[in-house]
Amino acid sequence: MKKDAAKLASLREDFINGAVANGEDKQEVAQFWEELLEFARYAFNSSHAYSYGHLTYYTAWLKANYPEEFYCSIITCETDPPMRKTYMEDAVSKGINILPPDLNESVGTFGLNRNNDIIYGFTGIKKIGEGAIEKLIELRPFSSFGDFLLRTYLLTTNINKTVYDHLIMSGAVDSFGYKRSVLIRSYGKFILDFDPKGTLKKACRAAKGLTPEAEERIKEFCKEETKYFVDPLFKEFTILEILEAEKDLIGVYISGNPMEIIAKGVKDVHHDSAFIEREVAEAGGYHGSTVCQVSKVRVITTKSGKPMAFLEAKDINGRDYALTAFSNVYEPNKELFKAGKYLQCFISAKPSYRGTGIDCVINSVLDLTVDTSSQNDEAASLFDEITINMTGIPTPVKFKTVLNKIRDNQSDDDNQTKVYITMADFEPEVSPGIKIDKTTIRFGPFYIKPADVDVVRDFNGLRDVTISTR
Repeated sequence: MKKDAAKLASLREDFINGAVANGEDKQEVAQFWEELLEFARYAFNSSHAYSYGHLTYYTAWLKANYPEEFYCSIITCETDPPMRKTYMEDAVSKGINILPPDLNESVGTFGLNRNNDIIYGFTGIKKIGEGAIEKLIELRPFSSFGDFLLRTYLLTTNINKTVYDHLIMSGAVDSFGYKRSVLIRSYGKFILDFDPKGTLKKACRAAKGLTPEAEERIKEFCKEETKYFVDPLFKEFTILEILEAEKDLIGVYISGNPMEIIAKGVKDVHHDSAFIEREVAEAGGYHGSTVCQVSKVRVITTKSGKPMAFLEAKDINGRDYALTAFSNVYEPNKELFKAGKYLQCFISAKPSYRGTGIDCVINSVLDLTVDTSSQNDEAASLFDEITINMTGIPTPVKFKTVLNKIRDNQSDDDNQTKVYITMADFEPEVSPGIKIDKTTIRFGPFYIKPADVDVVRDFNGLRDVTISTR
């Protein structure tokens, strides 16, 4: 009934007249009818209310007691990119780490790694299909980037150049300790030199698996991979290029916030939109600088025939606000007023003539995109944490080798990287003949010098382990 507004309206007179005939006051009944209409907009029966309450209670309980699992599930289920970004930001604000995809750690969807961090799933990377994902999971662990390239080259048909490019640029192979720029440049040459005539690939396809010759060739050729993927003179992509690639391929920035990086290079005092609004409310106006990224531009022609622009932008905290550029500012700078541009705007703000909100007028503007895109942020190439992953209990000799590698990289530097050792998927014997289910043991943290790609690559030299980073 409440869905049919016309039919409901047709009953009004009958309802009121019937109530009056029973001795009710007409004005009171009419008022009750209006209240009834308002209630009917969101009225539902008690079973529906119980279901809502039940679901809300258990959802809140899961969020409070199992926050990592809760956020991992809700981010996986959300298909709308802006809403997914909101959930991810909320998880980070609760102290939960959200990591880029990792070749040896990720599953299809979002998942939890050995450290209980949420790790991006392969399905979240653009143009990586189900067939490719199944093969990646089936063939791992990969002991090195070269091992990954050669085994997928020989044994798959659906892992192609696009998949390789997107895995590299999304950060999925960072744990091997090479620059993304060098990998993009050199991986094709590495595969070509390994099998120049394609004979090994044909042999493996005929055998439906790796031939003994191919296995030996992979083992020997991977010893040479640093000649292809280590080049100190070849520059890494800038941090902004890396972040924009992540945004393009997985929908969000994972390795950092470009606005924070850009704002670090701004010498002038600048304020976010919330500060500007408070200043206008308390002092009646604001004159100063603000840093923003342009989201949308609407250009109009004034009565005098000159163009001006209305900008929708995001401040350093990702909050939306509006800016206006009159023709004297817009015309000489129109190339700057485009979606995606990072700008420093010197503005004047006052209460809006509309009666609500504020009006921000741009007096002058600087293009921060140009100033910072050519700079590489070295701090972005340092890792906060390295995890050395082993399957089962290692021999004493192997475990000592791992500890020696950690000791070789120890430092008294205040800015240190944490190192953990995990032993997964083994069944400890708690007493003679009695074992418990498969479990994981984690040792650490050990503290080493600030770890860059060279340190990570050094740890990747350990045999029969996989390395994960964040």
